[in-house]
Amino acid sequence: RPLLEKIGTDNRFQRERVIAALGTLQVVSAIEPISQVLTDKSLKRRYIAAWALGEIGDYSGIEPLLAALSDPEELVRQYATRSLIKFNRDAVQPLIDFVAIADEVPAAGAIRALGDIGDKRALAVLLDHADGPNRHEAFLALGKLKDPQAESALITGLSSADWQSRMNAAMALGPVGTDKAVAPLRRALEDDVMVVREWAARSLSVMTGKTVTYRDAHGGMVEPYSV
Repeated sequence: RPLLEKIGTDNRFQRERVIAALGTLQVVSAIEPISQVLTDKSLKRRYIAAWALGEIGDYSGIEPLLAALSDPEELVRQYATRSLIKFNRDAVQPLIDFVAIADEVPAAGAIRALGDIGDKRALAVLLDHADGPNRHEAFLALGKLKDPQAESALITGLSSADWQSRMNAAMALGPVGTDKAVAPLRRALEDDVMVVREWAARSLSVMTGKTVTYRDAHGGMVEPYSV
């Protein structure tokens, strides 16, 4: 009880130590006051509160973490995403529901979390975002799901205007690509961006079982290194 009472202290350093301790001890009754700290934008280093909610791991911490994905501070959003990943399958449905209604920035964090959790229930909502502003995140997450149903969307992604989306689509096709993806990936070997060419070669090597080379920054043909 004394620790809980100290969460509201004006001493920032003491507050941070108390929140960290309550997270480490997994004190469920601390979720509400820690969540209040997380939402108080006048406080510094609020990411510690997001971290603590993930450590406690009680389902009631998911909602404030989802809300923190909209936080103006990038570090708070990053820690909220990491904490949601710790909930694993318990967070999947809340994340799916959240992504369906969220704006671009918070949706990006939720998509990232769904990809790292890797639950097939996320497939439909990730495919819905495969042609939106978060398509680069969706392609990366789809690659982690390794579901063959994503192949068509990923092939389309190879033609995206932004190189990150093309790279992530090429990367994601390695585990799920079929003969249908071979020709589009071979075209990607001529992409203007080297890292896209490299991932196209790597995925083709995985899919075909044969080493495929790509043109490096100096114009030489090289093999992709193993990852």
